[in-house]
Amino acid sequence: MSKSTKLTILIFTTIIFILYPKCDPLVGEHCNNSLYNTIHFMIYSGLLIVHEAGHGVCHILHTPLPISIANGTIFQLLFPYGVYLYYKRKKEYFGSYIALFFLGLSLHYTAWYIASASSNLFVSAEHSFLGSPGIHDFSYLLTYFGILKYKDIISNLSHLIAYILMLYALIRMIFNYLDKKD
Repeated sequence: MSKSTKLTILIFTTIIFILYPKCDPLVGEHCNNSLYNTIHFMIYSGLLIVHEAGHGVCHILHTPLPISIANGTIFQLLFPYGVYLYYKRKKEYFGSYIALFFLGLSLHYTAWYIASASSNLFVSAEHSFLGSPGIHDFSYLLTYFGILKYKDIISNLSHLIAYILMLYALIRMIFNYLDKKD
């Protein structure tokens, strides 16, 4: 990967990282920055497709409901992790750090999803991705495992780990960019 491509990606990920705390849905703030909103929409849409594909695989395989529901988030987290492992194995470390950054973003969205869980298991049609009523994944899972009362702790811990992953990946990208070997 060329130095100019690395620099462009580094600037892009730094902007995302800087804007995230300012526009974090977990703290209830909303961002009026159209660039950020466009980036947020693109990332969210990509994660949503992977998330829903995880549910779809379980639907095809007729797995038990808890596994089907959990598999959306499992896919959403395993996809960037798989990309990370792929690039790391090829010793293309900058690419692996980009994937690790997106794993942090994915975990951040997961933290938000956990935080939105409630004792109301159903999502209304107007708030559903498919336009029809559905089950809120984490309302169901946390209730199923009897840990709904700990959702804030789980969400905050996931949120913290997400930021640590993103920061670690960003720092590694900076060092990789500055490395004189390229």
